[in-house]
Amino acid sequence: MISLPCQKRYLKYIETSVIAGDQPEDIKLLFSSISMSNSPAFNEDGSCKPYFVVFQNGEEIYEYESSDSYKTEEPVSFPLALQISGDIKLQFYSVSDILGVSYDG
Repeated sequence: MISLPCQKRYLKYIETSVIAGDQPEDIKLLFSSISMSNSPAFNEDGSCKPYFVVFQNGEEIYEYESSDSYKTEEPVSFPLALQISGDIKLQFYSVSDILGVSYDG
């Protein structure tokens, strides 16, 4: 089911490209870091221990597990160096959600 505005925009982009006969240009992007505007409160103490996965064209190409827990309203950045292209998907979790345990910072 398509319900998010970003999903609707993506489908409109694909529809317009197919009708026009355009092929999307294969542009390579360099991800130098991923930032969260603040840390979500996943754990009981209001912190989170971020874990994220990067997918390219449906295949997992990178995963990151933070060694620290964050409890802040300040931006948090995670350095990486990935050159990617095509369809890109980022999935974010808290490590406690993945492992079914609670981390208290």
